[in-house]
Amino acid sequence: MFATTRQILTETLRVVSSNPILVVKVCGAWTVLSAMIFLITGIEPDDYLDIASSFQLLHIPLMIILMIGLTSGAVTWIRAIQLNEDVFWVNLNLNSRYVRLFIIYSFVTLISFGSAFTISRFYFHFFSIFYYGYLLKGGGSLVLFLIADNLCYSFYVFIFVCFFVLFHAPSSLVVPAISLGRNLTISQSVKLSQGARFSIFVLTAPLFLSMKIAILFSLRFIAVIGLYSPLGILFLFLVFAILHVGSVVYVTLLTRAYFLLRERQANAAQQAQPPV
Repeated sequence: MFATTRQILTETLRVVSSNPILVVKVCGAWTVLSAMIFLITGIEPDDYLDIASSFQLLHIPLMIILMIGLTSGAVTWIRAIQLNEDVFWVNLNLNSRYVRLFIIYSFVTLISFGSAFTISRFYFHFFSIFYYGYLLKGGGSLVLFLIADNLCYSFYVFIFVCFFVLFHAPSSLVVPAISLGRNLTISQSVKLSQGARFSIFVLTAPLFLSMKIAILFSLRFIAVIGLYSPLGILFLFLVFAILHVGSVVYVTLLTRAYFLLRERQANAAQQAQPPV
């Protein structure tokens, strides 16, 4: 179990750290385009801190562009690493493979988001009732009163990210498979992931949590200094850079796990064959 985790982590770090120029090529254009769409919509950054509770129609264009960019970046990165395909500096590739994966990946993401949001809200309400009940009974110090809202929100973010990864990662082995032209359904992906589900979760959850925290702090900073200020625009580009580079790391983890699991599957099938 831990050997699998170490192997996936080591290979992921090696691949990403040895290809910094490729990371920029894959993420650069989509980062700029996503940030420009954000600026054009003019929605306040605070609205994106909890998008499920403050959803507006103007969120839709950015969400579509973001998902297209993440899908395109995933396919381009995987094919560049595995098949040595060339990547241009302005990488805005779209074809039938990208469209197919966009539909599947968007479905997986929406289902995972909805499930994680519902469960985390449920636990958040119970945690809030328990925590505030404890404070009102005189069991808390002044510090616990002062950090009550932040502590409850931090609990919500932690639960949300953990359940999102729990639902999303096992289904997302379709990303490396489809990117390389191989057929793999969502149900087959979930079944295949059983051999490394713990390792994928242990590696992916900290990645998503760190991305979430960095983005939350950046959006709050933008809300304070102003979206259209020079620093605000700079931090906005940073937000989308975090999303796209984090996605590259994520799909690298998935790709390493996919090949490891397929290798184990092939070895198991070979051992199951009767001797000639």
